[in-house]
Amino acid sequence: MPIRPLLLTAALILAPTLHADDGTTLQQAADARNQADYAQAHALYDTLAAAGNARAEARLGQMQLAGELGRKDDTAALIHIRKAAEAGDGIGQYLLGSAYQRGNGVEKDPATAQKWFTAAAKTLAQAATHNDAEAQFILAILYLNGQGVGKDDAQSRQWLEKAAENGNASAQNLLGNTLLADNAQENKRAAVNWLKKAAAQGHSVAQNTLGDLYKNGRGVIANPATAAEWYRQAFESSGKAAAQGAIMAQIQLAEHYYYGTGTDVDRDKAREWYQKAAAQGSDKAKQALQTLNP
Repeated sequence: MPIRPLLLTAALILAPTLHADDGTTLQQAADARNQADYAQAHALYDTLAAAGNARAEARLGQMQLAGELGRKDDTAALIHIRKAAEAGDGIGQYLLGSAYQRGNGVEKDPATAQKWFTAAAKTLAQAATHNDAEAQFILAILYLNGQGVGKDDAQSRQWLEKAAENGNASAQNLLGNTLLADNAQENKRAAVNWLKKAAAQGHSVAQNTLGDLYKNGRGVIANPATAAEWYRQAFESSGKAAAQGAIMAQIQLAEHYYYGTGTDVDRDKAREWYQKAAAQGSDKAKQALQTLNP
């Protein structure tokens, strides 16, 4: 069977300094993107980027990488990301390091990747100490993976918790899943609370995970009706994003059809959505298709 993804994390954008009006518009764009209103998010980011806002530039690159503007475009993404990174944007630096690490749109170059990860860690650390949730989340990822800094699980957990407390949905989702891995019942209850916070912000993976928890009675009392409602929300959220080209949403939607969560089982539709994601280069979708097409 295709493996269901446990976590989805979106790259988040940070700039060292922002005008107040820029910050308001960036938040509006982020809110639109969280609700899969990619056209509105793109319009807002594009206006800011044209005025020289590096954070918006990095966001545009991230949207291109994710397929949220219709189709994944590594070349267009790298133009935005490099511009943001060279302007000193921490997330642009992180994304550029990731591109060199993976060979997305550029030749793989571990040394150059490390250079940009190191720059990102320094930029983000400064912002994280000023209570910026987005910087805190990506800094947690850097410590978790040992990118640009020494691998440090304690530091990663500290910044992850701060980001979650400051309202970052991706951090709330990751923290919830991290707590689920602990067998302590108290941690499972906390995990459910964090997942609900992320789900309330439209995080489709958190919504889907809550469906699993209520279905299986893990960390909560089993409740088929509540499970069905969370699955329905996740199905609708992923469907809206998938229809606009978001690759991870296409995979999640395929899995809803494959497993019949939030909708009826439909292996033909599952195959269709895996094919769409595979056409955009997703190795996970390609592997799933091998299972569906032995």
